[in-house]
This record gives sequence, structure tokens and C-alpha cells, in this order.
Amino acid sequence: MDEKRKQEIHQKYQRALQRGERFWPDSIYRDVIVSFGLFLLLVLLATFVGVPGEPKADPSDSSYVPKPEWYFLFLYKFLALYGQVPYLGQVEWIATVCLPLAAILGLVLLPFLDRNPYRHYSRRVLSLTVMGVIVAGIVVLTILAGVPVGSQEAILKLEFLAGLVIPAVTLLALYLLAFLWGARAARWQILVAILGVVSMAILSGIVLASIP
Repeated sequence: MDEKRKQEIHQKYQRALQRGERFWPDSIYRDVIVSFGLFLLLVLLATFVGVPGEPKADPSDSSYVPKPEWYFLFLYKFLALYGQVPYLGQVEWIATVCLPLAAILGLVLLPFLDRNPYRHYSRRVLSLTVMGVIVAGIVVLTILAGVPVGSQEAILKLEFLAGLVIPAVTLLALYLLAFLWGARAARWQILVAILGVVSMAILSGIVLASIP
């Protein structure tokens, strides 16, 4: 690509940035298309795959362990692991009120810590790494929710590390790096996030492999 062509593309891009994108009909059109596609996917899954049902409730079955729907399983496992925390684990309102509020506050503060004007993903390292670790933590907790209750103590410790300790330490390190070095800490933030996610995945794999 010659230099003249590059300048034309750059000028066209700058004009597009200045003009912006209209919510109607540009943005809303894309949202409608994606929403309709997801709706069709759900209809097809419900029609041809279905949802496996459970046997009729038996009041005399004391071995049955009720669990929430899959999209709440990570919270279910989070509360179960939080109960293992010494002293604080006995105070449930910290896990049900304070920690969710702290997580929301962390997301609210994210734009103030990552205040660069760039839109490209390579310039949004803090936002991507934080959300990546959060999503990985939710996936890990959802998977660990399938581990039987009353497992061995070693398995419970690995679950505690994979589901609570490593995500918390990783997120704290990401925010600390952003606070101390700002954009200069981008490479370290990527490295920390990768190490955290890989550690969670490895420990989760060990837990699943250890289930009889």
C-alpha cells in the first residue's frame, strides 16, 4: 500500500470519527440483528435440544442437594467457598452485600484508572485484563459448582485457591499496577492476568481430575 493510499484511508477514518455513529438507525440496527439471532438460537436449542428434567421431588430423600440455575452457580459456589474463610466466613452479609458492592465499585472506578482516549483493544489493557480475570473467575466457579459436597479437605483447599484467592490477588495486582505505573504497566498487567487465569485453570483441572 503506497503512502497516498494510506493518507486517504487515514483522512476517511478521521472524518468518520468526527461524524460519529448515530444511535438510530446505525447502532440500534446492529443490536436488533444480534438480538434476533440470539433469539433464534434459543428457540432452536429449546426445540431440538431441550432442558433435561429432574425426577419428581421426594421429601424423604435427605441426600438431595438443591442448586440454583446454571447462571447463578458461580454465586452459589462463591458463597460455599467464602464460608471456609476463618472468622469472616461466619459473617454471611459480608459475602452477600459488601463484596458485591466492592466488585461494582471496582468496575465504576475502572474508567477513572484507565483514562486513555484510545479505543483500540491494544490500548485498553487494564479494562480487558480486569474483565478477562472476572469472566475467567465466573467460569471457574461455575465449573467447580459441580464438585460434590463433602469432598476431601485437599480438594476444598484447591477450590478455595482457584475460586477465591487467585482471582482476588490477580485483580488487586492489576489495580495496583495501574495505580502505581499507569499505562507503563501494560505488559506486566497482561503477564499477571495470564498467570492468574492459567493458575485458576490448572487448579480447577486438578480438582476435576481428583473427583472419584
